[in-house]
Amino acid sequence: MARWDHLQCDFSLGELSPLMAGRRDSPDFNRGLATCLNAIVGQRGEWVRRPGTKHFHDTVANAPVRLVEMITAEQRPILLEFGNRSVRLTTFIDDQQSTATVETPYSQSDIWQLDWAQSGNSLFLVHADHAPQLLSVDQEGDWHLAPLGFVDGPYLNQNSSPNQKLAVDGAGVWAPPGFTPFSRRDVGRPLRIRTRDGTWHYGIMTGYRNIRRMDVVWHSEGGQNAARNGEIELTFEWQLGAYWSNNFPTSICFHEDRLILAATRSNPQSFWASQSSDYTNFGPSDPSGVVMANNAIFAALNDRQINRIQWLISSQDSLVAGTASGLWIVNGGIGKGAIAPSTVQAQRLSGASSNDVRPTSIDRSTLFVERSGRRLLALRRDTVELVYLTPDISIRSEHLLTSGISAMAYQAVPWATNWCLMQDGSLAGLTMTDGEQTLGWHRHQIAGPDARILSIATLPGVRSDNARKQDSLFMVVERTLSSGKRYSVEMLGDAYEHDTKLSDAEFVDGAVKIKESYSFSRLTGLDHLEGLTVEGLSDGALQTPKPVSGGAVNIWPGKTVIMGLPFESRADLMDIDAHGFGAFSDGRPRHLYEVILRLWRSVSVEASLDGRWVEYTGEDPRRLHEPAENVANERHEPYTGGLRIKRDSGGWSRQVKMAWRSKTPMPLVVLSALLRFQDSDG
Repeated sequence: MARWDHLQCDFSLGELSPLMAGRRDSPDFNRGLATCLNAIVGQRGEWVRRPGTKHFHDTVANAPVRLVEMITAEQRPILLEFGNRSVRLTTFIDDQQSTATVETPYSQSDIWQLDWAQSGNSLFLVHADHAPQLLSVDQEGDWHLAPLGFVDGPYLNQNSSPNQKLAVDGAGVWAPPGFTPFSRRDVGRPLRIRTRDGTWHYGIMTGYRNIRRMDVVWHSEGGQNAARNGEIELTFEWQLGAYWSNNFPTSICFHEDRLILAATRSNPQSFWASQSSDYTNFGPSDPSGVVMANNAIFAALNDRQINRIQWLISSQDSLVAGTASGLWIVNGGIGKGAIAPSTVQAQRLSGASSNDVRPTSIDRSTLFVERSGRRLLALRRDTVELVYLTPDISIRSEHLLTSGISAMAYQAVPWATNWCLMQDGSLAGLTMTDGEQTLGWHRHQIAGPDARILSIATLPGVRSDNARKQDSLFMVVERTLSSGKRYSVEMLGDAYEHDTKLSDAEFVDGAVKIKESYSFSRLTGLDHLEGLTVEGLSDGALQTPKPVSGGAVNIWPGKTVIMGLPFESRADLMDIDAHGFGAFSDGRPRHLYEVILRLWRSVSVEASLDGRWVEYTGEDPRRLHEPAENVANERHEPYTGGLRIKRDSGGWSRQVKMAWRSKTPMPLVVLSALLRFQDSDG
């Protein structure tokens, strides 16, 4: 017996793992796709062809750079590009941009191990092999990078051995025979020592004499007088600084108005918190030795094995530290009060290991990468049970993360998407809804020969039309041209919205877009795509593919022109199950008779029910059932409505095979798919 079945599908779960094909009992099964390539899952479950990328500028010296985002106190977005021994800063002010370059101590290999945190108009930077740095702008708008000048610390624990004593005579500190505490690496290291009257003084060791003696410059008049007058005799009450050459912190954040630094090579599980509201002061007590609640903190996350703190983030009322063995929740203990020298409680969450990818914060959740790099977890606090949960939010689409996540960036507007940069240079996106509910996964490949993305960052409000602010996803793209590797900074194009004109559509990669008040017929600025064939639009008309020569192409005259590399957006439906008459249709012969795609402001789409692609284009695609022969230099109006795709040939099959795609520089938005098929009990 045969029967007709109808099924309405949305795409809210994006691309599902092939392993989901065995879960016909899951309500998620009919809400996903087998393929979601170069398309974004919207917050209402729609399938949206992603915008292309626009060429922003070439990288300095045509070399890889790492992107870092920053927002000034005046709410001006700044894009930082860290390269070999320099950083380029681009500040966006309305429709204008200003650029500055600052020298740095970081080599090409160092930039990938940087961590940073922002306070006001200053960026604090840390790296294992370099003293912490402060990047800041002065009142004249000039940028400066200098070592972060610490006050009184940070320190290791106070010496507790009565047999390990130090003394001071003038400008030197020395140890008696049998105790050899110093090395050449201690130059620049803080020292804190107590005089006979109980006063603590601190200085910086400035010169190495031998393993028992260092030169010291004292940072207080009292310390200078005590050293000069011989008041610092042999004493075991002293502390050495926690940082020295090639032993600097690797993780940083702000929490409860303290600067938090963590994870040196010698103390990978430890963290240091500055005094409250005084980010460079790490004094553990007042000069008399009294420890106040606002004094600096030194603590270690003691575990059964040594696991380095890989990242820090401030989350609600706690400091969160990610390690390979689990997450640590650090707070003030009972009542979850603020941390203080006498009230630091650290609790490890088992089963939630992490790697060193910087996490992202979305509403009340922290998204972090599991130790293997192939799963994305979310740290959430159950407000009822008051416990922390770490669900795996990639389990339905884990195949997209197989190559491993190397970086993440969150784009709140317009798609609420957490972008994951993969080790293979592709992107995997996760669209989130209000209330932290997971929506769909989608994957993206940038067009171009051997194209790879090396770094990503998001900035708010950076777009050509500042009347409608959108977050912009910036990326460093590597392509292989005939002349060799080419590196450029590109940004994901503007979303195609309700009132976007077709002439402003941005659906090619590495694009150059020019808008003038007059018609022009030659587009320049395409040096980064030299020798490649580009496509695009001229005032909304489709351009014939052109090879780039001398960084330029001749075009159909227009006032608004965009040209770049074409890419394919594609969707394949899962083998949909209708659950007809209370039974699964899996494995039963079925005849997929027709599919109605509900389109929104779309121009061109190819569809297939049986492996044969048919192109539909024009103002009313319902009238076109044959492939279009030549749409170049033709203008079409976007279409909203149902597109009926009928299977005119072919017979019964035990699997639903329905797909659509777009390869033209045109918009395509599919809201839903209505399937009509005949199901048999045979």
